[in-house]
Amino acid sequence: MNGLIYTRTHPTNLRVNKSDQKRSQENRCREFLRRHNIKFIQAYHDDGNFLPNRLLPNFKVMINRLHYRNDAHIIVCDHPARLGTDTNIRNANLMLIHKTGSSFLFADQDRKMESIVAQIMEAAK
Repeated sequence: MNGLIYTRTHPTNLRVNKSDQKRSQENRCREFLRRHNIKFIQAYHDDGNFLPNRLLPNFKVMINRLHYRNDAHIIVCDHPARLGTDTNIRNANLMLIHKTGSSFLFADQDRKMESIVAQIMEAAK
């Protein structure tokens, strides 16, 4: 099973907490993939905020990859807000991912996700 990572930071001049920095987000997601024996393929990162009807550039590249290459089964993000702070935007982005046939998991909900990961891996066999 193969996985992609998506990270996003806010484009502000304010100081960003270390836990919200790109490297920290990616490290949590890589650890999640490692624990679940999911092969890491690539990480995508954006600086910015999702707006209605506007995808961030690397999120769009990731979606296109999922549509045309079909080589990843799971996309991991460390927190739901990485897909947008607005619930409607976040749900629309999740729907785009699900339309590609991939599953999206949040690494911060790791304990709850253990059984879901097992189900996805079983279905991919």
